[in-house]
Amino acid sequence: EAPGAGAGAMWSGAPNVEPAPLKREDTARGLSLWGTLGSAALLTGGIALGSSGGNDTLAESIGLAGVAGLFLAPSFGHWYAGKALTPGLGLRVLSAGTALVGGYLVLRDLCADCEQQPHELEQLGGAIVIGSAGMFVTGVVLDIARADDSARAYNRRHAKWTLAPAMLPTAHGPAAGLSLGGTF
Repeated sequence: EAPGAGAGAMWSGAPNVEPAPLKREDTARGLSLWGTLGSAALLTGGIALGSSGGNDTLAESIGLAGVAGLFLAPSFGHWYAGKALTPGLGLRVLSAGTALVGGYLVLRDLCADCEQQPHELEQLGGAIVIGSAGMFVTGVVLDIARADDSARAYNRRHAKWTLAPAMLPTAHGPAAGLSLGGTF
C-alpha cells in the first residue's frame, strides 16, 4: 500500500498525468459562426456610420475591423481545435487576390475618352470580381460548416489509452495488477 493510503485504496505506480482537454464541437461551430456574424455587423456598422456623415476615421476603423474579421473569424473554430490552415481560409485569401486582378482590369479600362475605348477588359474584370465574391462566400460557409469536424479530429488525435501497474484491493489484501484508463 502506498504511504498515506487507507485500507482498500488503489495505488498506481504511474504518475498522474491529465489528458489534454477535449474540444467541444458546438463551441468550435459557435466560434466560427458568431465571430463571422459579429464581423459582418462591424462592417455594416462602419458603412452605416460612414454614410450617415459620422466620424469618418471611426467608420473606417470599424469597417476595416469587420473586413479583417470576415477573413479570419470563419476559421476561429478550427483554430480552437488546433487546425491553423483551412480550405475555407485558402479560398478567402485566393478570392482577395483574384478580386484585386478583376478590380485592376475594371479600373484599367476607365479613361477620359470612354466612348471610344472597347470595354472587354472591364467586363472581364467585373466577371472576375463577381466570381471572387462567390469564392469568398464559399470559403466562409465551408469553414463554418466544417468547424465541428476539426473539433472531432482534435478529439480523435488526443484520445489516449494508458496501461499502468497498480496495487488493487482484494478480499485477501492488496494485489498487483494493471489499470487501464482512457479518454473518449
